[in-house]
Amino acid sequence: MESNGCIKMQAGLVRWLIIPAFFLFIGCIAKSDKMATTGTVKGILVNSSGQPIADAVVMVAGGTGSFTDMAAITDENGAFYLSNITLPGSYSLQVQTGGASVQKNVQLTSSADTIRLTY
Repeated sequence: MESNGCIKMQAGLVRWLIIPAFFLFIGCIAKSDKMATTGTVKGILVNSSGQPIADAVVMVAGGTGSFTDMAAITDENGAFYLSNITLPGSYSLQVQTGGASVQKNVQLTSSADTIRLTY
């Protein structure tokens, strides 16, 4: 008789441990979908007239995540791509062209974003 009562107590204890563990596990899975990822973001650099600026250097100067030596050179259409950038995030981009430099702050949410920078 005594062992039967002990088994019931152990079964009740196991239920009280499994149920919270289950909800903790589900919560971790749901949260992982919202965590930061990395992606490639396209940008376009134009002058004040809206004309593309080619051969400019666009560097990540600060922001979210790791971005060591992250830079790109604009093509003839002013387009550039920043690869392996943490998303979502806030970044400070430094643009260098013709011996001059300017810094722009951008907010990125996904790799579907296109950054439009006016120099």
